[in-house]
Amino acid sequence: DEVVGPMDHRNLNHEVAPFDSVVPTTENLAIEIWRRLEPRFASTPARLHSIRLHEGEDLYVDYEGPR
Repeated sequence: DEVVGPMDHRNLNHEVAPFDSVVPTTENLAIEIWRRLEPRFASTPARLHSIRLHEGEDLYVDYEGPR
């Protein structure tokens, strides 16, 4: 709901905040996905550990949250 709905079949540069002011690189997409998903875990004992976003078969980024 937080990720696919707002981003699917959209021009990220023009239709999805914050990408109207931030380049939608794979790295920035992973950070934004984290930002959108992490609050869902706030009221549970579970924690978001990492996001892996694939750009191709051997090309991906891992994001483990802010440091």
